[in-house]
Amino acid sequence: MIKKILIIEDDKDMCNELNEALMDLGYQVHLAFNGLSGKKMIVKDKFDCIVLDLKIPKYDGYQVLNFIHKNNIRSKVIVITARMKIHYEEITRRNHEQADNDLLKKVDSVLIKPFKLIELINEIEKP
Repeated sequence: MIKKILIIEDDKDMCNELNEALMDLGYQVHLAFNGLSGKKMIVKDKFDCIVLDLKIPKYDGYQVLNFIHKNNIRSKVIVITARMKIHYEEITRRNHEQADNDLLKKVDSVLIKPFKLIELINEIEKP
């Protein structure tokens, strides 16, 4: 079965590299370069897997996660991030530590950048 994947990431070079590699492996890949366009794509279509960066413009990754969970979206969610420590510090500054930590507990996996393509593929294929 071909898996339909949505990548929400503002680094266009990374998106294009992942897009090319995953399409070569037979995945159907859709790209969104900010949270708002990613949210709109989630509303319009069903995805087997959503690969989501936390630090994205126009609706950050935590807001996208909140939208996914409030709307009972059944896609697998893989968070990709440069460093978790940075994001926890940001959460604390925003005074939403518990709510955002709870959201992160609901994702299927977290990959720390830089990661290897095989790590992402393994997470996508994991039941």
